[in-house]
Amino acid sequence: MDKGTQEKVTSPLFSDEERHRIVRSFIEAYMRGAVKVGLPELGEEDLLGEKIDGKSLVDFKASFTRLLGVAAGAAKSTEAEIQQAINSVFNLVLALRLNNRLEGEFLHISNVDSRLGSLEGRAADIERLLEELQHLIRVRGQRE
Repeated sequence: MDKGTQEKVTSPLFSDEERHRIVRSFIEAYMRGAVKVGLPELGEEDLLGEKIDGKSLVDFKASFTRLLGVAAGAAKSTEAEIQQAINSVFNLVLALRLNNRLEGEFLHISNVDSRLGSLEGRAADIERLLEELQHLIRVRGQRE
């Protein structure tokens, strides 16, 4: 790209941090049993219209388990492998939801986390204001 022309850069809808929170929330809910993944059955057609056989089903389960393990940090992996696993799980969650293969809710957890963070911030602000007020009362008391 030369100095005269610049490409307009569009940011993604979800930041890395947001995708990480969504995947974390999904994995936590999956582990609690709050989310169920409906796997295709033998003989069903996949998204490409091909019949699902036993090997495909076993491969999917193994890949799914490996991705969750890498994304969760349970498998020794490089930073790039972890990021790739998180992105893969995120894409898999989208595909599962699109095909009505996800049952249950998991995104409300991140809402609780953000609300808790907001409350912690407010509590810290109130604590700081109380300290300032105590300091002003002491200063005023010393003048009298």
